[in-house]
Amino acid sequence: MAEYVYAIVYDDSENFAAFVKNIYGYFFSNPKNPGSGSVIPSPKGQLHGAGKFAFPGGKFESTDTDETSAAIREFHEETNYDLTSKYEKSFYLKRIAGKSTYYGVYFQVTNLSEIISAVTENLADGQKAATDIQGGKITQYEDIYTTYTKCPADNELASVSTWNLETDESKIADLNNDSDTDWFWDILDYLHDKEFNS
Repeated sequence: MAEYVYAIVYDDSENFAAFVKNIYGYFFSNPKNPGSGSVIPSPKGQLHGAGKFAFPGGKFESTDTDETSAAIREFHEETNYDLTSKYEKSFYLKRIAGKSTYYGVYFQVTNLSEIISAVTENLADGQKAATDIQGGKITQYEDIYTTYTKCPADNELASVSTWNLETDESKIADLNNDSDTDWFWDILDYLHDKEFNS
């Protein structure tokens, strides 16, 4: 059974980090060989959920010890921000659909705005690297980090912003109307009910 994990970073004011997926992915790391990867100047297809709301996430790797470590790894790979020791508490939601198991792993933080600011810079480096790959200026994965030192390992995410469980309720509700994002609605509904529905 395939297992997938997603990282949700939030604070005690009902704010959380909301991401938008890239349309295409131009570079990806090799999890079996850290520091290496591939560049794709002309992707053959769009990313799953291209251009839509997303949380950092993906498949469990053999090196992951549990849901939390897997979510921290995925967040780091896609944002170049290490959540290790940066959160106050963590818990997870588990859902089974067909032959797959999905986990939403929640991290409560006190410095959400600082995290979003850092991730914004890192994703900007990722977009610049992708442009250079398309233009032929970068042809090897390792060369990305000579110029773009803050670049994430994987070119999955386009941008990050702050959403709020209350004030962005209508946008969150819209996630439930799309099969690419309805799982993210489930994640946020659970967060609201567990942490803020008093």
